[in-house]
Amino acid sequence: HSFLLTYTYHCTDNDLMRKLIKIFKKYPVSMDDVNLVQLRVVRILVRWKTMQCYCFRDCSTITKNQLTEFIKFLAGQESPVAMHWAQELSRSNNFISLSGMQESPVMFSRKD
Repeated sequence: HSFLLTYTYHCTDNDLMRKLIKIFKKYPVSMDDVNLVQLRVVRILVRWKTMQCYCFRDCSTITKNQLTEFIKFLAGQESPVAMHWAQELSRSNNFISLSGMQESPVMFSRKD
């Protein structure tokens, strides 16, 4: 986790996209379990999305393509957290529309 946080401050947006895609592919979701690695990556996404230097409207075509790939990858996961962040990232950047994605926020149900 600390490595990822450090990495986000010392790399380009292209490097970061590649790293995040690699992390999500390395830790697949099993059933409707959300593991700690995914939650940590989501926290990084929250911080990353609010950084002014990562404004996707003005970024390169390569970065847009990587972000598109990452959003589609998140949207295809079984995890409600991954789906939620696919929606958040696509909504906040306004350059990709995902067909078949819910408009309403994803509701989280707690298992007792």
